[in-house]
Amino acid sequence: MTLLSENPDTFKNIVPQISGDLFSENPESRFTINVLSGKEVVADTPSPLVQAYLKLRADVYIDQIRVLEEERRRQDGTEIDDDDERSTHFVLLENKLGEVAVFGCMRLIEKSRQHNAPLPIEEFYPESFPKPARNGAIEVSRFIVRHPEQRQRSRAKFNLIRAGLVHSLANNLGPIFATIEPEFERDLRVSGVPTVRVTEPKFIEEYNTTNFGISVDKIALKQAMDAQNLTPDSLNTPGELFWGTVETPQEIVRS
Repeated sequence: MTLLSENPDTFKNIVPQISGDLFSENPESRFTINVLSGKEVVADTPSPLVQAYLKLRADVYIDQIRVLEEERRRQDGTEIDDDDERSTHFVLLENKLGEVAVFGCMRLIEKSRQHNAPLPIEEFYPESFPKPARNGAIEVSRFIVRHPEQRQRSRAKFNLIRAGLVHSLANNLGPIFATIEPEFERDLRVSGVPTVRVTEPKFIEEYNTTNFGISVDKIALKQAMDAQNLTPDSLNTPGELFWGTVETPQEIVRS
């Protein structure tokens, strides 16, 4: 998982937009997180939202930060892998008054009885896992936020992280792992996410960069969120998380 450039110029021509009524129940909200199941993502006939989500992944990971090879891009311009079916997917959406921008995402890869293959971190760092990670362990992956406003990027990252925490708490999942670059570790700390390194740095051929593995201190993160009244009950469910107010065309003209 790579921390992506904060340069707003890199956001141009990278964020897909789709038509749809994803904000029909909250038309005044500017942002939301939509949660997708693994089955939805790997379906033979995916929805326009899934198509846009997978295209964002391809455009960022293949074209922008170049941690995946061109051969990973499918004919429809999307990117998918064997871990998608066993993952829960979180997609950041922005209300564009008639269209919806798909500007970020995250997936949680889950190890379970049904899908008990090693997590990516176990395959990258077998020396750090003499014993396999238990069923219920999850790994954060494909973490992307592409928005030109720094304030909205920060809020979106935080809401992705807390949506993932709510999901893990609601489903009794954990521990939470991630394979990251040093820059992303700093980004997590700024966001208030307590982490512990569980591997030594190593060049990961699949990502074409040096990464290391971390574990998220779920208890400390929950305590920090509780201190801000950000409990699972107060957050409802990730799929109901809306924030911000969309500007109407009249407001944009006046401003």
